[in-house]
Amino acid sequence: MVNGFQMARRKHCKKDFCGKPRNGTSHLKSKHPTKVKNPIGQMFIAANYNTKDVKNFKFSQDFSRLCLTKMIILHENPFSIVDHVGFREFVASLHPQFKLCHRHTIRKDCISFYESEKKILYSQLSS
Repeated sequence: MVNGFQMARRKHCKKDFCGKPRNGTSHLKSKHPTKVKNPIGQMFIAANYNTKDVKNFKFSQDFSRLCLTKMIILHENPFSIVDHVGFREFVASLHPQFKLCHRHTIRKDCISFYESEKKILYSQLSS
């Protein structure tokens, strides 16, 4: 209590501020802005539910395209699925940074994935 006012002291800078609960915390932000600003805002967390692992998520356009390629091959979807409005909205809701390709690009991705998997299989069979 200083001059009848309840005060709070910040640990790292030892400055006193009015500590009444109704005063809020905005004065703390204005006096001492955070040193590290995050340009993205909230960070994403990747969770693997099978192994209970939690780690920071890093977006990769190439990895997401590979996953899309595998999905199309695995479920035998037509290449034109990437042109459907509903599919585009769904993908945009999952991660806005993912840029969907044209169906011809996805077709080329599927063919190149098939060729790379074929080479791996041939090398395994030969040894």
